[in-house]
Amino acid sequence: MTEGVPFTDPLGNGTYRVRRPYSLDVLGTPDGPEAAVALVVAHLPPDLGPVFDRPQGVPTRGVREPPAGGGRGGTARGPGLARRRRP
Repeated sequence: MTEGVPFTDPLGNGTYRVRRPYSLDVLGTPDGPEAAVALVVAHLPPDLGPVFDRPQGVPTRGVREPPAGGGRGGTARGPGLARRRRP
């Protein structure tokens, strides 16, 4: 059974707090996002399976797929996530 994935909280000034899931335990407060991600990866549960690899045709509840052929449409908010204008 998977214990859960550690997560980060930005603390400001480029520092992050990496915490154990379902707990108040702090794994560390690295400087910079790369170091924070490295700490999260180092504490991933051993029984964690593929996260992004899924069988073809399985729906992705709420996740937008990038356009076929890598088309345009990306914004600062990410591909396909532009705010809609109100009429």
